[in-house]
Amino acid sequence: MKKTLLLLALLAGQKLNAQEVKKQVLNNKDKTIFSSNIGLTNASGSFDLKQVDINQSSTFTTSPATSNTSRYGFKIAAAAELPFKNKHWSFNPELALVSKGLESTLTFNETGSSTTNIYKIKTNFIEASFGLNYYLDQNKKLFVGFAPTISIGAGGGVKGTSSTYDSSSQETLSGPISFGIKYDGQWSANNDNMFHFKSIHFGSSFTVGYKFSDLIYSKLLYNVGFNNLFPTNTITQGFNSSTISGTFNTSYLSLSVGVAIK
Repeated sequence: MKKTLLLLALLAGQKLNAQEVKKQVLNNKDKTIFSSNIGLTNASGSFDLKQVDINQSSTFTTSPATSNTSRYGFKIAAAAELPFKNKHWSFNPELALVSKGLESTLTFNETGSSTTNIYKIKTNFIEASFGLNYYLDQNKKLFVGFAPTISIGAGGGVKGTSSTYDSSSQETLSGPISFGIKYDGQWSANNDNMFHFKSIHFGSSFTVGYKFSDLIYSKLLYNVGFNNLFPTNTITQGFNSSTISGTFNTSYLSLSVGVAIK
């Protein structure tokens, strides 16, 4: 009789354990959280360009940018959080539209004249990140994260002013400038009034965040851009060939507020 009772107790215990495991698995699945967030960005980086006329051996030289000023933008994102068995870690993929840019001042020197252009560059990117978050406390409130990112160019524009000083007449002529942006990586021989950048931007993001509740969170993120988006091209117009080269790379800081979608 005792053996029978003991066997029944063991079977009941195994059943309870199986139910508990099943419950934990279901609970773990339920903890997958989808959210959206929006925030401000503040970009930094570098921009310069140089054009060399090969046939005439003349160079439009540029002085180092007298200023590379940060510009504000926005970030809108959709994200998911998938917890690991270790409750401190989670996988955090995110897809975002990021607006970022710079304000740069460049001076072009030619014989007898000097032109100073102020470029206000605004670029838009669709950014995918694949992050790992680590919670620093048992209540899963404060977290840090790291994510590699890949971005694809999605529009933007360049506006500013141009001032040319003619040493012979000692006059300065000024006026507005405006360009579009294409992410085709190839400057055109025709004057298409476009800036041509590479389409893919690689980077890494570092995050510190805090969950105020199950629904509301905020995070501070810094994204570092790795590659130069300015292509080096040789273009030909008639008997003249020109080489255009330069540098364009941006990083950004963003502060976002997110809402979980239950």
